[in-house]
Order: sequence, then C-alpha cells, then structure tokens
Amino acid sequence: YKRQVSTQSTGLFLMAFSHIFKRLNLSSTKPSIVFLPTRTRLLLRPFTTEQHLNSTEQHLNSTEQQKTKKKLTSIKKSPQKTFKNFKQPSLKNKKKKLKSKEEPQELPSGTQTDVAANQDETAFSEKQEKPQKEKSQKEKRRKISPAKRLLRLYNLRLSSLSFLQNTTAALSYFNKMKEFKYYKPNLTSYNIVLSLNLPRAEDYMQYFSEMKSLGVKPRTPTYEAILRSLATLGDTKRYEQILQELEESDDLISPEIFKTMMLCYGTAGDMRTMEIIFEQYKKYKLPLETEVFNNLMQSYLRYGHNSKAFGIWEDYKPTNEFVPDSLSYCCVFQALGNLDNVEKLMEIYEEIFQTKAYKSVVPHAVVINILLKNQDKDNFERVIGYLLDRDIEITLWGYGYIMYCLFQGGYVTKVEQFYDKMIKKRVPPTRDVFLLMMSIYARQNKMDQIKAMKKVMKQLKEPFDIEFENCLLAVAVTSGNKEEVQQFLKKLEEKKISLNEESYTWLLHAYDPATEMDQILRLVKEMEDRGLKGNASFYDKLSRIYEQVGDTQKAQQAKDMLNSIVSANNEQRDQEEDR
Repeated sequence: YKRQVSTQSTGLFLMAFSHIFKRLNLSSTKPSIVFLPTRTRLLLRPFTTEQHLNSTEQHLNSTEQQKTKKKLTSIKKSPQKTFKNFKQPSLKNKKKKLKSKEEPQELPSGTQTDVAANQDETAFSEKQEKPQKEKSQKEKRRKISPAKRLLRLYNLRLSSLSFLQNTTAALSYFNKMKEFKYYKPNLTSYNIVLSLNLPRAEDYMQYFSEMKSLGVKPRTPTYEAILRSLATLGDTKRYEQILQELEESDDLISPEIFKTMMLCYGTAGDMRTMEIIFEQYKKYKLPLETEVFNNLMQSYLRYGHNSKAFGIWEDYKPTNEFVPDSLSYCCVFQALGNLDNVEKLMEIYEEIFQTKAYKSVVPHAVVINILLKNQDKDNFERVIGYLLDRDIEITLWGYGYIMYCLFQGGYVTKVEQFYDKMIKKRVPPTRDVFLLMMSIYARQNKMDQIKAMKKVMKQLKEPFDIEFENCLLAVAVTSGNKEEVQQFLKKLEEKKISLNEESYTWLLHAYDPATEMDQILRLVKEMEDRGLKGNASFYDKLSRIYEQVGDTQKAQQAKDMLNSIVSANNEQRDQEEDR
C-alpha cells in the first residue's frame, strides 16, 4: 500500500505543478512528458485531455524528438490511451555502455586474459538462460490492457473498504464501478461485495443473481463468500439453495464451506444438524482449526447450552488440535459465568497470561462483567489490577466498557485511574467517556478537573452541549440552592442551549410540590409545547408529585406512561442482547 500511496501522491503533485506552470505562462525547454510508474499513469488517465496534448506538442520541434511526436499524435487521436509506449531508460543499459567503452581490446589467445574472457562468456550465457516462466509472466503483464489494470486498482480500493468494514462506502463505490464505460465489475468485485456485512439475505441473493445475469461465472471463493454471509444470518433456506447449486456445478466443496454449514445451522438453532456436520468434518480428517471450535461454542451459548459449550473446551483443549484465541476464552468465560462456576473461571483466567490472548482486552471485560454480577470484590480488584499494571492492549471500546462497569460498581477512584491511563497512552476519549467523567467530577465538585477536561474536548473538537451541562445542572439541583439553579438557566439562555428531557427531569427535583406546584405545571406544559417526551425517571417523579398533591387521575396517567416506556425499553434491550 505504500507504493500505491506514493504513486497517487506523485501523480496528483505533478498535475498540480503542471497547472501552476500553465497559469504563470512559464516556458520550458524540456518536454513535459514525465515517466511515471504504471499505476500512476492509470490514475492520471482521465486527465489526458486534448488541451494538455496541444501544450505538450509545442515542445517537440527538434529533429531528435520526431519519434516521440509520432507517439504523441497517436495518443491525441484516442485521448483515453495511456502513455504505455513510453519506457523509462534503464540504468542497466547505461552501465553496460560504460563498461563496453572501458573494456580493453582483445589480446591473442593463449594468454591469461583469454581465460578471464571465457569466464565472462560463460557467466553471460548463464544470465541469458533464465527460466521460461519468468519470461511468460513478463509477457502476460505486458499484454494486460490498461482497463484491466485500472480495474485491479479499483478492486484493491473496494477490498480495503471491506477490510475496514465500511459497508455503505463499499457499496456506493461498487455502484460507481458499474457506471464505468470501459470496464465492469468482475469476479473479484462480486466476491468482495458478497463478503460484506449486509443486513438482509435478499441483498446477497440480488447481487448473486445480478452477477450470473452479467455472465460472470461464480467459482469456489464466490460460494464461500455468499454461504458464509448467509450462515451468519442463519437463513437455512437460501443457504441450502446455494449449496445445492454448488453441488451441481463443477466446483469443489472446500473445508471452508463445511465451516459455514456448522455456522449456519448453529445460528439457526438446529444443534443436531450442526453436530452431525461436525462428525462428518472429523471423519473426512479436515483441519480442526480454532474457528471451528469457536463457532460450536458460540452456537451453544446463543441457545443456552452452557454445559455443552464448556464440554467442547474440556474435550479438545488438552489436545494439540485446539489452540484457543481471545474469542475462545470469551466463550468459555461466558459459559462458566452462566453456570456460576467462578472458581473454574478464575483458574482458566490465570492460564490466559501464558498465551498471546491475554493482550486482547475483550476476555478481561467479560470476566469483569461476570464478577460484578456475582459481587466477587476480591477477584474483581485483582483483574482490575492486572489491567492497570500489565501490558494489555486496551482499545477505545475497552476503556469505555471497563470504566462504565467500574462506575456501576461504585469504584469511582478506579475510573479516574483508567481515565488518567487513557490520557497518558494518548487514546482519544469518546463522548461517552467524557460524559462519565463529567458526571463524576460534577458530583465531587472538582471544577479544576472539569476545566482541564474542557480543554481536552476543545482539542478533539467535541462540543460541550446540553448533555454535559446537565451534569452541572444536577449538581446545582442537589445542592438545594434555587438561586444557583436560576443563574445556571440564565447562562444556558445566553449560550443559546435549549433544555432536553433530562434537564426537565432534574428541574422537577428542584421545586417543592406543596408550595411550588405552579412552577412544576409550567415546566410540564413547556415541555409538551416543545414536543419533548419525558423518560422513565421523569414520569416516575411526576406520578409521585401528583400523588403527593392528591390528584390520583393525573398520577395514574403518569404511571401508565411510565409502564409503556419501561416495556419499550425492555424490548429494545432484549433485541440488543439477542443481536
């Protein structure tokens, strides 16, 4: 990729430089044809216009450049062609010429120099006898058309977007490739698209049928890509349809397709079929890779078969066939956590530091979550100490997740230690991390730390909006000083920051229902006029206020709203857990 970036930057720089010379009307005695690498010339192909060729032709008047002029006129007739006929003079030919000039005249035979000359001839003959394969490869490269080379470049960009898991950008780029005039997406392009994380199985089938309608014949990597994508979605009907088509074709069923079979039926919940395929996999003596065991354990965990998931670990871990990675440890930790076997979990957790899997933060995060649920403080503090002291590669997600778990468990000082480590390691905090630290500093009334955090937010161009201001509003409300609350609201008006649902929830706590019911009703009406819907805590507080006043009808309405919001939140949480 370094060569690709350098050639692109070189080409763009040369184009900009030529435009500057054109604007300043500067003349040059040398021709403006530059010998560029092949990939750069392909990138600059759309910019080879007739105007640039005319400006270049003015420099080709001497008799020594007539051959170059003929080549240039041929390009002028077809502007889409590249400068493929121009070859950069190699340094080897220059060195040979210099050596030939410096070589002395031949001496009579029988002398010592005659023996050296014979040695040179044999060495030269050995150099001439190169393998025919290298020559054939060079000839094939020369025969490749510029359109095919450019298609390879675009496929390289498409695969990089797929590797970065940027599905939307990859699909938009693929649709642009369809609009090109001189080439269309080939087998490699469709293989990349079929391996993307698309939301529906119909999308994969649409691209697969489109590929066949354009005359692009699917091969084994194509079937592997679409079968793996359908397996992750658990669509057994379409999976079996593609599998039947593969069996009717001439392509071979690779071990990768056996893996997708287990993944598909395991995702769909058909454990019996998954186990039968696994037995066939072992019968054919296919390679038992770590991915196979991970798919089995994940499928068992997804449908609550925790003992079977741990059984895979116990049966195959002692053998040399199963080399666990970070995902394997996550699966076995989750299985033992569901079985409430914390002792065995910590025993396996100590073993992880003997492997490379300990550097990933994900297994440690799974253990932290399990220990928090079981309220095992001793083991919890030990794991946190490992994360702070050892060279574990904590990612941006890892910092946010661990700090949130620590905050929920009440370990505020540990949260601050992880935030300091995050800043020292120069890991840019996310918005959620800033909100978490803002709420901690606001409760502790640490204004110096809040100012320092604001500076970091300015450097990262993170806006200090109403979500951060609500943390300071909560401090003002809990202090009980109403004048401080009013001053804070005036500052928000000056900054032109409007209140949200959480702001109104905190303001409900600022007024006493017995004496300031008018202010509470004004807040409720103002919120309804702005079209804002309160959250669960808002209606919980509002129902208590109406009960305190004695308005049972409005209290019941607030409770009904509270129950509907809680049920909707529970459904959304269940969907997220299933996903």
